Amino acid sequence: MKPSYYNFIYDYSEDATKHVFYNARTNALALVDEPQYTAFVDFEHDNSKPLDEEFEKNLRYGGYVVDDDVDELDEIKFRMYSGRFSTKFLGLTIAPTSDCNFRCAYCYEKDSIKYPIMSKSTQEKVIDLVKSKANALETFFVTWYGGEPLLAIDSVDNLSKNFLEICNENNIFYSAGMITNGYLLTRHVLEKLNSLKVNSLQITLDGSREQHNKRRPLHNGMGTFDTIIENLKEAQNLFEGEIIIRVNVDKTNVHDADNVMDILFQHGLSNKVVPSLGKVVNSNNCYNASLCFDTPEFLSIDSNFRAKYGLPKLYPLLKRNFCGADALNSFVINADGLLYKCWNDIGISERSVGNIIEDTICDKMFHNYLLYDPTEDSVCRACKYLPVCMGGCPNRRLLSQDERCEGVKYVIKNYILSLSKEI
Repeated sequence: MKPSYYNFIYDYSEDATKHVFYNARTNALALVDEPQYTAFVDFEHDNSKPLDEEFEKNLRYGGYVVDDDVDELDEIKFRMYSGRFSTKFLGLTIAPTSDCNFRCAYCYEKDSIKYPIMSKSTQEKVIDLVKSKANALETFFVTWYGGEPLLAIDSVDNLSKNFLEICNENNIFYSAGMITNGYLLTRHVLEKLNSLKVNSLQITLDGSREQHNKRRPLHNGMGTFDTIIENLKEAQNLFEGEIIIRVNVDKTNVHDADNVMDILFQHGLSNKVVPSLGKVVNSNNCYNASLCFDTPEFLSIDSNFRAKYGLPKLYPLLKRNFCGADALNSFVINADGLLYKCWNDIGISERSVGNIIEDTICDKMFHNYLLYDPTEDSVCRACKYLPVCMGGCPNRRLLSQDERCEGVKYVIKNYILSLSKEI
């Protein structure tokens, strides 16, 4: 028997006689009293020292100790590949149009927006793709993306109805969400989204009226704030799913995040919507990088924001693969039929992995996303955060960007100590 490599042990701030144990491979969290802590430390230094039988049983249950012949890295690798190459799950991010009625200051598409709406023939190819995978599927999740997806509501309607029919026929659990600017969320549209089983909306407010309108204007320069607020009032009574309000922050507007919360309270929206901070990034060199927070800065701001407004505490999540970008059965589909693995690549044809119209997959880019193995990376395999990071963002990794790691590594101690108070 030996200690797990992925143990984190912290002093418990609420009681000096207790210590916090967290294991990144199992996600176990426990409070341990002083005598047990001392016994465990002795065991770490000398594995031959026996542990109390009940204490050892609990340590094994949480994964804090493992048998001598257990290779934890192999177990992480197995979990990664079982998730990455599973055919039981299908995730599609679909941009039914590349058009957008906004011209947001930090959008990587703002200077290269094209205007196609997904053709009927391309829609049929998407439907065929889902049908071809249906026999093996247990879960199918769609994210409606863009451009602004509500500019192509007819395409959303047609595709969604076909998806629901396929899922009903094959006993597949279906779920959908939409990332929308919220400007077109009329009563009629909200009722339609309910009928199409769209159960979450993400809408962005970047501060008070002046700040938001400066950062997220219509394509003609007119403000969008007031319309979005009125639509949110409608949505809180009508929409059946969850509404996430995202505040994209950088150094120019972070002070305005509090104003968003005040606005939500003023309009009676705080009980319906879930606020969340987003980190503005310089995607595809579309923005001034000097205005963006680095990951530790942003996570500190986010942590303080959550604490201030009593928002749910974050807990490190075990990852099999990092995200849809390194999952076999996950694609981003643009309106023109090009396939991508990451929505940050959408519209950059040289980063496409195929064409749904031509039924092609481009091996090189596809393999670059799918075959990276963090357990074989000398830095990652030595990192205790590996099970909750799994090599970091695949897109940033392929572009050789510095901030590849999952941000939780910078704040895991604060997260764990905060949550330990609720044990």
